Amino acid sequence: MSTAGKSSKSVKGNPTNSVPTVNFLLNKENYYIIGFGIFILIIGYVLMSGGQQPADSYNPDEIYSFTRITLSPIIIAVGYIVIAIGIMYRAKTDRAR
Repeated sequence: MSTAGKSSKSVKGNPTNSVPTVNFLLNKENYYIIGFGIFILIIGYVLMSGGQQPADSYNPDEIYSFTRITLSPIIIAVGYIVIAIGIMYRAKTDRAR
């Protein structure tokens, strides 16, 4: 028996043996946006905890300051909104799918 006229397929040329590609739900840009949102959250929580007041004294002006009561909750809310945007963001090239 001669196999000169038969064509044989190599394993490398067979597309069924190729490694499957992994498609992640979020892209690189999404992770950058989420990371930026987490950074904003950290800043907001640090501002909320701040204060140079000694433990044995009570100063209501320091506790109820504008930074702790108003500014830091707004920054924290912005951080959570940025994280939500980072999760829902789709690049223009991904919208065609």
